[in-house]
Amino acid sequence: MIRRLRQLLIAVMFGVLGAAAGRVAADMRNQQAAGEEPSQINLDSIDLHPRDIAPGIFAAMRVTSAPWSWLHVPPWLAAFAVNFAFVGFAKELKSLKDMSGLPTMGEPVWQDDPEAVDIEGSAIDGQTVDEAASDAVEDSRTDAAPETALDANESASI
Repeated sequence: MIRRLRQLLIAVMFGVLGAAAGRVAADMRNQQAAGEEPSQINLDSIDLHPRDIAPGIFAAMRVTSAPWSWLHVPPWLAAFAVNFAFVGFAKELKSLKDMSGLPTMGEPVWQDDPEAVDIEGSAIDGQTVDEAASDAVEDSRTDAAPETALDANESASI
């Protein structure tokens, strides 16, 4: 238990260092891209959020279980490397994600699906879930052959 807690604390420290180093590297790359000479490292401009540190912590905790344990990567190194890459190359990762066409965080996956239901429980076209379900049941009854269609009493008993 103590060993696992110690690994977690060390992974958090190296995760924060990796995220900070990634932020510095990204700032230097942005300065070079703007045609400026990279200036001294300004530690006050480093702004870290929990979302910057979390991927490295998850990687550090997973690197000790199979199949990742076969690589023999220490958890602190996994936390540092993942956070450095995640924060340092965030702009490139965003452009790759945009090219892939996958939905972004907060964007509904069901945006183009006419039968999808949103979180509040109403269907996208304005119907409630119960109305959409009863419409679907009615549609299935009218589509089915008369000898296979269930009446209301038979469907209630099932």
